[in-house]
Amino acid sequence: MDQEKRKVVMDLIAQKLGFNADEEELSPDLRDAIGAISNKLEKVKDLANSITLREKHLIFISLWIVILAILNLYTLILSINKSQYSLVFFCCLLLILIFFSLRVYSKENNKQKRERKEKELVEKSISDDVSMVVTRAKEDLRKAYITKIIGPTTKHVFIDFSEILKITKSIGITLQSIECPNCKAPISIPSKGNKALCQYCGKEVYIVDIFKKLQELLGVDM
Repeated sequence: MDQEKRKVVMDLIAQKLGFNADEEELSPDLRDAIGAISNKLEKVKDLANSITLREKHLIFISLWIVILAILNLYTLILSINKSQYSLVFFCCLLLILIFFSLRVYSKENNKQKRERKEKELVEKSISDDVSMVVTRAKEDLRKAYITKIIGPTTKHVFIDFSEILKITKSIGITLQSIECPNCKAPISIPSKGNKALCQYCGKEVYIVDIFKKLQELLGVDM
């Protein structure tokens, strides 16, 4: 159950990051923060259930008060027409029941208002905590995510522009052109292959030649 709650928190973090991330990639203090957030989510759930239950109680009490009021009105009419003191006594008893029912309704309504306010505060606290975790962990998670895609730095792989474009797109970066090292003109990034041709000076730029620039852009060792 605890793992399910923590997964819900990680899903919230992933929504803000724009990609999925593993909790193991976070520092211990941030994992503790995720545990605290999951507890707050459980509290929000409990408050929501309590608010729903009180809503049902309020509806029941309202119906009870209406029934008592109708019965009291009917008894009052009978007591006036027949001048029976027993009916007057019964009418007073109904009024007392209505009074205490109204007090119960007022208490339940006030408790529900407090729970709604508390639920709003906890939800805001959760949003602030998630934003804090995202802010502190964004760079580490991005690096871990990119490393997960391209593999360990010691692994030798063949990579072309299509892979680079896929990686940059996955983290929200649109890579359209690079600067020609010869004439400084923009060179359009091809959709595949391992080299690009400058249309101005004819310089061929291989993907290995721009790894350093991409490394600086992505903020990860490749």
